[in-house]
Amino acid sequence: MTIGYRRNSRFLVVLLIATLIVTLSPRLIHNASGAVYQPGVKVGDWWNYGPFEISCSSCPSQPPVPIGFSFLVISESGSNVSLRGTAHYSNGTTVVTTFSGSLDNGSGNLTQVPPIISTGLVPGDPIFNAASAPTINSTADMSYAGASRQVNIVNYTNPFPGGTQVLYYDKLTGINTEVFESSPGFFVHIVLTGTNLWSYHIAMPDDSSCNANDLAPCGFKPLQALVTTGSTVEWDNVGNLTHAISSCTGQITSAQCPSGNDPSLPTFSSGTIQPGSRYSLVFNTTGIYHYYDPLNVGMKALVAVQGNATAPPDFSLSANPRSLSVSAGNSTYASIGLAPLNGFLGLVTLSTSYTTGIDYPSFIGPQGDSFNLGIISAGGTELLVRTSSSTLNGIYTATVTGAGAGVSHSVIVQVNVTGGRPDFTISASPTEILLPPAGNGTFFHPPIITLNSVNGFQGSVQLVAHVSPPGLVVELSSPRCS
Repeated sequence: MTIGYRRNSRFLVVLLIATLIVTLSPRLIHNASGAVYQPGVKVGDWWNYGPFEISCSSCPSQPPVPIGFSFLVISESGSNVSLRGTAHYSNGTTVVTTFSGSLDNGSGNLTQVPPIISTGLVPGDPIFNAASAPTINSTADMSYAGASRQVNIVNYTNPFPGGTQVLYYDKLTGINTEVFESSPGFFVHIVLTGTNLWSYHIAMPDDSSCNANDLAPCGFKPLQALVTTGSTVEWDNVGNLTHAISSCTGQITSAQCPSGNDPSLPTFSSGTIQPGSRYSLVFNTTGIYHYYDPLNVGMKALVAVQGNATAPPDFSLSANPRSLSVSAGNSTYASIGLAPLNGFLGLVTLSTSYTTGIDYPSFIGPQGDSFNLGIISAGGTELLVRTSSSTLNGIYTATVTGAGAGVSHSVIVQVNVTGGRPDFTISASPTEILLPPAGNGTFFHPPIITLNSVNGFQGSVQLVAHVSPPGLVVELSSPRCS
């Protein structure tokens, strides 16, 4: 039996974009510890991945990129496990796939870049009980989803020249925590970002360096906790002082919260947390939760609760108003706003594009401006539109684009310029005539030259005819006004 990536594997389409086929080379192994192959998860357990690091310069085309993936245990009996995988792509589509099989003999489709293996395996054990299965190479202490975990590592060279893959599995639960895959022209890195199988830990030390007048996060470790909906966050008092946590429920003072929370978010307060004690809270609503320690002024931090694969982290980009009117010679502006959605945490960079031309309005918009959403509850800037007395009437547009963390949005601002410089138009009808042969007495109608006033033009217009080739005589008749 061989295991690995298959072209018909939906799991590959979701995680590795189906650009490579990697098959583990069969090799004889021996069960080093007499392991019993059984799951370390139960029905209802879940774990999430994302964002993804993916590059494929050798791909003939670039398919939609997965930006979120989650597994949910839907059945478990003996060594048999069934999972439901949900993927969300950058183009907005969602794909749901079922994975099932035996952790003992490797039957089913769980053996394709296994999303889960047996609990309790040690170096030398095969990942399932078969002679062709790859073995656990080593065990290491690593950190995933806010917790220190013992991790089993499977490291091998794939059949592509220069290609390697490293798979990491949580030893206690057996779930896959990380994937590195590389071949010439291809690279993918996938990391576990959330699970209900263990708590996300935040340490509360006695940090005397925190300044009550400094709005920057301080004191907690980490200062920015990134979890997914349904996660349990645990605050551990590792200091010698009594601590507490309280959500920022609208108050904004330098001694407490750098930013008040969205009023729709649940509030929380731990009460006193004695040294060596802890406080746990399950977060079921996406958003950015700023909190502080009311007993140790200056200590403040945040928890960003992101959605799962069907509601991935995102941000909103808006323009107010989206349609502007301005008289030539004046200026106007639109407010550009940013706000995190579904616990989005990270930098968003803005850029502005527009069409230029003679006597066009000028747009002064954000170019390379970055906003750290989550750290701030919202961000904003302005798109300034300037015109002159010579600006031509018409409708002009500018596009403001925001990009960050694999997400991009654009908003179009339309500008209607009126009352531009006085001008006139000139036209001929017809624009082309065929002259008859000389001397045949044929009569023809000469073209009519028409002038029209634009933007209140008043005054005389002198018409001068230039003839090419020479030899023709052109006469301008008296003007007729209408």
